[in-house]
Amino acid sequence: MPQVFLSTEHDPRLVALAIATSLWAAIVSIALFKRCLATQGRPRLIWLGLSAVSGGYGIWTTHVIALLASDSPAAAADDLGLMLLTLAVAVLATGAGLWIALSNGRTQIQLRQQKLLLDTAIENMPQALCMFDAEGCITLFNARYAAMIGIPATTLLGMSLRDQLKRLQGLGEFAEDPDQFSATVMAEMRGGHPAIREITAAGRVLRVTEQPLPGHGWVATLEDVTEWREAQEQIAHLALHDPLTQLPNRAKFRHDLERVLNNALPVSRIAVLYLDLDHFKDINDTFGHSIGDALLNEVSQRLVHCVRSGDTVARLGGDEFAIVQVSTDAHAPAALAARIVRVIAAPYTIQGNHVVVGASVGIALSPGDGTAPDELLMKADTALYSAKAEGRGTYRFYEAGMKAHTLTRRVTDKELRKALLQVGIAQNQSIHDDMVA
Repeated sequence: MPQVFLSTEHDPRLVALAIATSLWAAIVSIALFKRCLATQGRPRLIWLGLSAVSGGYGIWTTHVIALLASDSPAAAADDLGLMLLTLAVAVLATGAGLWIALSNGRTQIQLRQQKLLLDTAIENMPQALCMFDAEGCITLFNARYAAMIGIPATTLLGMSLRDQLKRLQGLGEFAEDPDQFSATVMAEMRGGHPAIREITAAGRVLRVTEQPLPGHGWVATLEDVTEWREAQEQIAHLALHDPLTQLPNRAKFRHDLERVLNNALPVSRIAVLYLDLDHFKDINDTFGHSIGDALLNEVSQRLVHCVRSGDTVARLGGDEFAIVQVSTDAHAPAALAARIVRVIAAPYTIQGNHVVVGASVGIALSPGDGTAPDELLMKADTALYSAKAEGRGTYRFYEAGMKAHTLTRRVTDKELRKALLQVGIAQNQSIHDDMVA
């Protein structure tokens, strides 16, 4: 093969032309390839082919001009086959390079599209999301997380969990110890133990779910459960409180009484006061149930003001109320009962109506009258019935002989009501017979 470039001299003008041609071909090839990347479908292949041809043409033209620049035209003619082969190889090589670049471009586009979809999904999650590395520093978070904890997004990236909690603590929005809390979380995550916990931050109740990641990092999702927690508390309140007066109901009263009995000191005297209103039915019949309900609310407020902060006042149903009093004073139950009778008897003004009602109270004491909630309630009820039988507007302590007397009286009352009902039926039947006759 002739050693053209090694043994001959070259025309400087043609050499400069070869350089300029190669640069122009490279620029055109790159521009065509960019157009290829910006195009979808079949036109992309056309732009790719033009880019490959442009690159190969530049290489071939540079080689031809370099040969022409030689002072040996015969050698240039002999190398025509070599030039054609060079052109073919250049076109193939350029095309292969551009095809690889195009494939990489497609991969990059797909990765960008997947990242966009992932970012969109993260930003539209109903929960706040945050990823931490092994040192407890943030590596990824969504806008909902920044908004939920009240820290600007521009300062969050790279901030440690401990620093976040210290910042919230400084604002009075986090009551726990940031050092201990963050150390506990990191220890659980390094141990590979998922965790679900509830924290209060920025005045909201947040449910935090933490899942360990490889490398001792973790991902945390936060959900604001403030409204749900309030709803649960409201449901629990309704289950244990009277909806009219908001006092504890019978179930909660019994639970509180049992707790008091179990925790009572040996020197404590526990009194159960059972009371109802005298002639309350007459109030409903005279003024209507709305006045009756308002009266029950007024009575409940007066009862609450009669007792100490540690005592329990409950509405058991209808016009029946109960109180648990814990004291070391033997005279305290009688003093409380007398105060209740006096306070309840004071006149009421309800919706412009002057209302007067009385109260009767029955009292059972523990441990003398029993140590079980149901037993004490039953005996206090028996004492209440005795107080009502003796003229109402007073109070009575349970006594051993009351039960038999009360049962006898209740049976007598029941028989009297039954007899009166039968007389009424007989009279109605007689009137009906007379009308038919």
